[in-house]
Amino acid sequence: MSVEVLLFEIEPFVAMRVAQALLGAGYWITVATSLEQALAKLKEPQAAFQVLVADLADGPPQSAQRLLRAARKRFPALQIVCACEPMGDAGLTKALRRADVLTCDYSTDALMEMMLALRAGRPHAARPPAS
Repeated sequence: MSVEVLLFEIEPFVAMRVAQALLGAGYWITVATSLEQALAKLKEPQAAFQVLVADLADGPPQSAQRLLRAARKRFPALQIVCACEPMGDAGLTKALRRADVLTCDYSTDALMEMMLALRAGRPHAARPPAS
């Protein structure tokens, strides 16, 4: 069974690189390169996402919080992986903890390790992003 992933990344080159790695590992990928696209993809009637992968540290914290709320509302059991650089925003860090977001360094290797663990039913312990 393939896992459907919504990949939210505002940098098109990075989105393409990550999507290729995930596709190569057998995931079905939908890419959104803006918050508006990501929110629209979540609302599509045929959407059946099981994982959201996003760099939630890009952009204003309220945008990340808006995406988290919309994702949890539409897909309560959605696994959310924040592949991100260290963040300094305390409000966003709290929002990630409240939403039970898994975090990993933003490298293809770290993300693939996280995704394989999710697929195997052994998600890494949620940890706050490094500050």
